[in-house]
Amino acid sequence: MPRPARVLSTALLLTCASSAAAQGSRAPEEIPLSWSEPAPGVWRAVVGTPDSMTLLGAAGGTPRLDGLAAMGSAAFPLPRAEVHAYRFD
Repeated sequence: MPRPARVLSTALLLTCASSAAAQGSRAPEEIPLSWSEPAPGVWRAVVGTPDSMTLLGAAGGTPRLDGLAAMGSAAFPLPRAEVHAYRFD
């Protein structure tokens, strides 16, 4: 059975590729990911320049950092070499 991350990344890539092919654009450009662990066990990848507005900020939420700290840190759950971001123009 395929791993969920591989299925998701493959589905996203195929969706973007079919959209780009329909527009007759050039080959996709791979964009480097910048990984960070903003809280114990929480991994974030940033691609390009993030918007100033975030979903959490728009919802007015705040993360429960005390609860995440109590759970402890976790190793990165995926092979980083298998996670890619692409730009389609």
